[in-house]
Amino acid sequence: MPVKSIETRGREKIEDAIKRIQSSIKRDATGSGRITSIDMDINGVEYHLTSAYAPASESGELRTPFFKNTLAPHLQ
Repeated sequence: MPVKSIETRGREKIEDAIKRIQSSIKRDATGSGRITSIDMDINGVEYHLTSAYAPASESGELRTPFFKNTLAPHLQ
């Protein structure tokens, strides 16, 4: 994420805002990097942002369980 996209809170320095966001990073338990979440402010409102990459499969046998079982807990 570009540093200029990071919002500070009150008198918070940009370095402190970066540390705040970095401390909120959560990854899936497997460490595969398929799911990564952060908390950050957008226009003064805190949001929980999640990036996820579902496994590729033509028939969907891997994707459906990924969305239902693996990804769902990260969206709460």
